[in-house]
Order: sequence, then C-alpha cells, then structure tokens
Amino acid sequence: MDKHVGLIAGFGVGATLSLLLDSKRNAQQFRTSPNHQLAAIVCAELDEEIEHARGIQVFADDNEVTLRGVALREELPDVLSTARSVDGVLVVNNEIQVRDTPGNVHELQS
Repeated sequence: MDKHVGLIAGFGVGATLSLLLDSKRNAQQFRTSPNHQLAAIVCAELDEEIEHARGIQVFADDNEVTLRGVALREELPDVLSTARSVDGVLVVNNEIQVRDTPGNVHELQS
C-alpha cells in the first residue's frame, strides 16, 4: 500500500512540476514587448487627455511613435504634445488625417 501512495504522490509531483514549467514557458511567450508597452502607454495618455482619441492608432518602434488615424484640427496640437510627453518617446511621427469638423467620421462623434 505504501508503494501505491508513493507512486501516486510521485505522479502528482511530476504533474505539478510539468504544469508549472509549462505555465512559466507560456508566460514568457505572452510577455508584452517594450514597443507594445510604449504604444499602450501613449494610447492611455491620449484617451485621458483627448476627447476624440479613439480615432488615433499608435505604433511604436524603438522609442519612435507613429500616430495614424483621424483627428480634429483643434485637437492635433494636444495630441502631438501628449504623445511627446510620455516617458520613453524620443520621436513622434504624425501621419494623422486632420479634419476641420467631425462630419460623418464615427471616431470624431461626441
């Protein structure tokens, strides 16, 4: 009977170790890259500061941020200064399409 308990305990320890190692490996695979982290921080700051930020897409590559999408002309200076103010951003590339009025652009509706 002790052999069976030891055998079952051994399987349990082995299975637990296997799960722990697999979850550690999976966690490393899903770790966010610094570029994704920087883009997410810029997005969060834009969402906080800019009324129509949902029309802006943020891409980051080696501390260089590219902004694409659509924004109102009156908000553009704040969009650019907000992106530049994020720690880690060295360059901001502006590829935003500028509109004078929201028109029928869904992302610019209040």
